[in-house]
Amino acid sequence: MLYVGLGSVGLSRRTNADATVASILSAPYLAAMRPEAKAITVRDLLTMTSGRRWDEDTTETQIQQTPDWVAAILKLPAAARPGTTFNYSSGDTHLSSAVLTSATQRTSDCDQAGFRMIRPSIGHHSTGQHP
Repeated sequence: MLYVGLGSVGLSRRTNADATVASILSAPYLAAMRPEAKAITVRDLLTMTSGRRWDEDTTETQIQQTPDWVAAILKLPAAARPGTTFNYSSGDTHLSSAVLTSATQRTSDCDQAGFRMIRPSIGHHSTGQHP
């Protein structure tokens, strides 16, 4: 079992790391998924082995121009079978957040966590924000 703790909101939940993203995300995202994306597991996201074709700078910039980042990431073509090839991907990180939000019915509250833990030590750092 994978233990996911949200310390900033005092919530913890168990979920199986081998559960597919398709079994956790809501119906609108299922419709957006390419067929091969339905095999991506929570473990694949956490290990950045989702198999989505992703170039950190180029793809990230393209995704940020779309109205729904999660759907756009799920529509990306495959570069490899899920679970087989590591590729650093903030897209996998973003999907992990969407899965966590869907599984817990609460946001991951990254802004609040950043405000409480990171900003006091390093100052404000702005990144793209999901619409």
